[in-house]
Amino acid sequence: NFIADLGIKPSLGILLIIAFLLLCVRQFLTFFSTLYTSKIQFFAIKNVKDILFKNYLYAKSAHQQKNPVGIISNTILKESNGAVNGLMIPIQILANLITMLGSFLLLLIISPQLTLATIPIFILVSRLPYRWIKKTKIVARDSISISNRLSAFLVARLKSPKIIKISCTEDNEYRLFKNFTIKQASLVYKIKKLKAFTTLISEPVFVFISLLFIYISFQFLGLKIEEIGLFMFTLSRIGPIQRGLIVKWQTMNEQMASIELITKKLSSLKDQKEKDTGIKEIQIIKKHVSLKNVSFSYKSNKPVLQNININFYMNSTNVVIGPSGAGKSTLVDILARLQLPDEGTVFYDNEDYLDFKIKSLRRLISFVPQNPQILSGTIKEHITYGIENVTDDKVVEASKLASAHEFILKLENGYDTEIGEDAYNLSGGQRQRLDLSRALFRDSKILIMDEPTANLDHKNINIFNETITQINKKRNIITILITHQLIENINI
Repeated sequence: NFIADLGIKPSLGILLIIAFLLLCVRQFLTFFSTLYTSKIQFFAIKNVKDILFKNYLYAKSAHQQKNPVGIISNTILKESNGAVNGLMIPIQILANLITMLGSFLLLLIISPQLTLATIPIFILVSRLPYRWIKKTKIVARDSISISNRLSAFLVARLKSPKIIKISCTEDNEYRLFKNFTIKQASLVYKIKKLKAFTTLISEPVFVFISLLFIYISFQFLGLKIEEIGLFMFTLSRIGPIQRGLIVKWQTMNEQMASIELITKKLSSLKDQKEKDTGIKEIQIIKKHVSLKNVSFSYKSNKPVLQNININFYMNSTNVVIGPSGAGKSTLVDILARLQLPDEGTVFYDNEDYLDFKIKSLRRLISFVPQNPQILSGTIKEHITYGIENVTDDKVVEASKLASAHEFILKLENGYDTEIGEDAYNLSGGQRQRLDLSRALFRDSKILIMDEPTANLDHKNINIFNETITQINKKRNIITILITHQLIENINI
């Protein structure tokens, strides 16, 4: 009728062409819809990962230490995907519901009585797999828990291959790893089985209803064969939509575990965000840094530091000595505002360091840990880490002052040598001097070194002492050495 109204004589050829064009339009709409949905999904995943990592970086130091690296990496890299995919499913369900509603309207035109009779049956079919769908959510939570534990286990073992080999525990570690993977595979299989049960029930029940409708339509309602055919065609279009809705509902329950994990992790990271109460900038230290009556405890009634009074003067080398657990590292954390004292105050040139902005305060501090944390990249990239607009002369100056220049020049590509993760191709002394180069390149006013001679032999201890002497001559800074024993021949 539409074609005739346009003044064109209807024919089979024209109808086929129009049908083909409509198919093409549908395909193009599906194509662009898929692209748009994928774009939204991929950028949503990216944003969730970015937000998680950013909140982790800005969380309190104590909170970061409580979260194993394996669990954090698994949450950011894997569970964020599942969470976003789960959040996209309601949109897909809404689109399917709109399509189903259109099909039901067409069915109402064909046979209102029969259509109304199908509604409760459709609801019944949708409710049949409810028990399996609910159980999917529970199993998915267990699966995420195992994945987190597996990631934490794997990261710890990959960082300690030497300990494992020397301890001859390869077989035991492999057995522990297999136990994790068996549990993980078992839970994944359980989820697949629950989904398979849902599909198993939905298909036969829907076919049974379709056949029952054919019988009722022909025997009791007196519908014509073409009406029954059209009704069954429309019903056959609704069937896959309904099954798709059930599958998406179950998949959403599976991904709800990831959504809950991401939501909980983001909430905890935001709650533990480091608060910057400072309003002033600090560019330099003129005289000293002082701790006045500082006390700190991780647990109530168990002080790690109690009533500490110390002055660290400019152009001085200070050695903080004490056994393990005496609070030496905590002292460093308090100086850098990674921890705040329970009592007492830290002063930078007689001003309360809480009045200064955190970043401006920390720019005054360089820290060299006991086990240097060498990031992958080149020698030069590590030395200049976090600093822009660098010059080669300053890089060489810092490495010379750290007694690292000579061994760097002997490397295959000098300062452009790729050192790899943790620089395992360098000796302990070389790694320490390289990391000291990074600290000196920052040209900070406070240099803190944690157990600087713990992993050094007698020769490297002498090199270290000479290095400290040179630093004192050429830099007007506060040097703080944290150690559990006296360093021989050190000038303080």
